[in-house]
Amino acid sequence: MTLFVMALLTHAFTQDESDRLGLTNPQIVALGYEAWSAKYSEERGDSTASINIGNTVFRDALLEEDDKIIARWPESRRSFILNLRRDLNVTTRDVVEVGYVVTGGGTIWSNIETGRLVHNEQTISKVLNQRFNSRTTQDEVWTAYQQMNLKFERSVTDMGRYAPVPVEDVEASRRRMLACRERFFGGLSALARQPIGVRREVFAAYVENFRLISRMGD
Repeated sequence: MTLFVMALLTHAFTQDESDRLGLTNPQIVALGYEAWSAKYSEERGDSTASINIGNTVFRDALLEEDDKIIARWPESRRSFILNLRRDLNVTTRDVVEVGYVVTGGGTIWSNIETGRLVHNEQTISKVLNQRFNSRTTQDEVWTAYQQMNLKFERSVTDMGRYAPVPVEDVEASRRRMLACRERFFGGLSALARQPIGVRREVFAAYVENFRLISRMGD
């Protein structure tokens, strides 16, 4: 992967105060992601950069509100939620880089990444506020992971007929997918000590991350 692509996928989209459209964090969060996105698009347009900035503003506002709750938690609980946030976000970035490789690139992947990071933080918010609505199981996570791997291998084979993916990119992608699996299973012992509602929300977040690949072209 080129340095340009790596910069694109890890770019921290800069903001200034005007990007908040005159709203405070609580006001942005209260709008909800869909309403905020519509408002931001109406005022700033729907270019790739505008979508990314809008996503990042919402995610940062929600994260800062969530951090206020986390600060009141005992150390043992803070450790769990902060590790979960880290693991979900690193998983998103791994999956996005894999997707970039097997589709031949495209700036749409930066929109996918910033959007998925919003959803990851929404998972954190659900856990913090105990607002659970998922019934996703651990088996569904494993199925989604296997489907991601299958889609990747098929895509690499298909692309090989007209534009072979460099071997080093294929191997790097396989390592990223393996890291996703190890990250998920590595967190299961801590997750097992959480209420069933928490577990199901976390399972759902992993499933949706893995489906970024398995549903390509659907």
